[in-house]
Amino acid sequence: MSRLRRFWTLRDAQMDDLFENHPLAFDFSHRLRNRERCVVQIIASDFPRCAPVGTSHKTGSFVSHTPAHHPLRKTVPESLALAAADDPSTSGQVQAESGDLERERGGVWASPYLLTILVALGFLPLLYWHVLQLAQKSHYHFLAVLPIAAVALARGIAAPKQRKTTRGSGQEAEPISVLATDFSSPLVPLGCLVAALLGLVVAMYVWSPWLAAVAAYFAVLPCLWFFRGWYSVRRWAPLWVLFAVVIPPPFGMDEDLILWLRGHATNMTSAVLDQFNVLHRSYANVIELPERKLFIADACSGIHSLYVLLGAALFLGLLNGRNWIHIGVLLLTTFGIVLVENVARLTSVALGFQYRMDLSEGPNHAYLGFILFGLSLGLVLSADQFWRFILGANPKLPFLPRSTKASSSASENDESNHRIPRAWRIVLLNIGLCFPLLAVAQVFAMPGAPPTVAHLFDDSLSLPDFGPDAAPEQFGGFRRFDYERIRRVPGDPFGQESQQWVYSHPDGTQAMISIDFPYEGVHDACECYTQVGWDIYEQSIQTAEQLSGIGGLSIVPDGPMGLARMRQTLDGEGLLLSSCSDMEGNVAVVLKELLQRNAGERLAARFGGGTDRDTIASAGQGTAPPFVQFQLLAKSANGFSEQQLAELTNLYLTVRAHLKSEVLRSVLEAKQ
Repeated sequence: MSRLRRFWTLRDAQMDDLFENHPLAFDFSHRLRNRERCVVQIIASDFPRCAPVGTSHKTGSFVSHTPAHHPLRKTVPESLALAAADDPSTSGQVQAESGDLERERGGVWASPYLLTILVALGFLPLLYWHVLQLAQKSHYHFLAVLPIAAVALARGIAAPKQRKTTRGSGQEAEPISVLATDFSSPLVPLGCLVAALLGLVVAMYVWSPWLAAVAAYFAVLPCLWFFRGWYSVRRWAPLWVLFAVVIPPPFGMDEDLILWLRGHATNMTSAVLDQFNVLHRSYANVIELPERKLFIADACSGIHSLYVLLGAALFLGLLNGRNWIHIGVLLLTTFGIVLVENVARLTSVALGFQYRMDLSEGPNHAYLGFILFGLSLGLVLSADQFWRFILGANPKLPFLPRSTKASSSASENDESNHRIPRAWRIVLLNIGLCFPLLAVAQVFAMPGAPPTVAHLFDDSLSLPDFGPDAAPEQFGGFRRFDYERIRRVPGDPFGQESQQWVYSHPDGTQAMISIDFPYEGVHDACECYTQVGWDIYEQSIQTAEQLSGIGGLSIVPDGPMGLARMRQTLDGEGLLLSSCSDMEGNVAVVLKELLQRNAGERLAARFGGGTDRDTIASAGQGTAPPFVQFQLLAKSANGFSEQQLAELTNLYLTVRAHLKSEVLRSVLEAKQ
């Protein structure tokens, strides 16, 4: 063949990347999306056309392969791989090989979308529970904007900007890297898919939406790999990392982080107030001023901005293509910014009382929060630029490979790395068929009625004033002597509203029975008393069956009860009995400390053959928020005997049953 000239529909802006990263079969022309063409002259005699099978010839930065055995030949879409218009002799060969390619792909059964759909169907029921449970927590409300952030990040990944544009056109060049594939190391995605399947089975058995979310998160990897191999995984990894925010830490550690932050904010605020010579006393999560007592959750409700700003910092780092070190340092900086923000909020509230300004509640508190949050967000943006200056610019996404070559030079010309072997494809799809079957099994394994989206928009609860007569005036040795209704700020751990009945005993014991509402989920009352200085040294949950064994009960227990023994320097010994009820009358209890401490024991007990869903760390199921908390707090200087414990338990269960019926009746009347 003499000097034959070929014309390619490739752009100047793409030539360097193309010649460096892509072995080409020179009898193809690639049609680009905007159909703009830039002529590049190739001398065919410089690139031998009939090289032996499995060999290649390199000239400079060019690589020429035999067309029939070119590794990229079988991965280029038909719309991008057409016969050269100036060589009719090759068009029939291209059409024949296109038909072979279709038969090799296996039709719809080889579609990467099929595996994704099968896996998504399997996780759908449990993920539905997981999303609604997250939406009930105020510090995860920022997830409402996650779809917008995901779309913005996906657009940046799918269409990265080029440094040059097509000659004679103002449009940006489409990256040639869309043709890249790398299906090496299939054991890794296979292992992830099997692990996700096993995780879904365990999550269904113990009914753990959180565990299902973790399994679904890792099931995304084989689904991405099924598209275009490791290239797809690396390319879409930023979006995969962003969705990690929908998986909270296990055992309520996210709320523990908030409590830890409140404690440090209290100590730091106390030190700042000392510098301003403000008279105060601080203990636990309380700052007591002469004018009033400030509970940190009230005066510093913006503590939940921690998760909002951390999510914003993560999105900012991924969108701008920062590397791992930059993103990690930015998240740590954001944590410090949030801590300073909340110290500034608390200090402003305390100093406001010096000038007769109440910034602890109402519109003034909201305005203060918006101003400080805006300043914090600006500091996060500034910190991103600061660390970019210190660590250096990284214009490309950290997960997007600069080269689409295989990881080793040996696999560069390996045709098997550019398509999924038929055996692996069949194995992955057969495993994927198991997921829809598990979705059907989840419908029958549900512990109760699934939560509804309507509860997310109707979580407010207003109860009438039940009055002092809602609780018995005399019960055993206890006599009622006081009643009070308390209103607090939204989000207060003790509830936005409370109604309290106070009893006294001749031996000096005092007992306060309270209904607190509304709560987004089952509330752990022990956390509240830990924050105000109580030392809890014993916790347990009494199921309805265990409570029935207590002698002298005047009522049949209608659900479990949490029990905690605690002490405080000024108040002596304390006894806390608590539980929550949803709007359908289901009683539930959760003690988070036991949930963290005994997770392994609970899982072992569940796999030991027991069918009872009550556990030592939580009991009961509530699926119809908002929730109402019933608690009894007894104080005694000398502790509590078994007889006193039985008497207090009887009082608590009796009043709880009566008040719960009053609450449900009031809610029913309000709906009518």
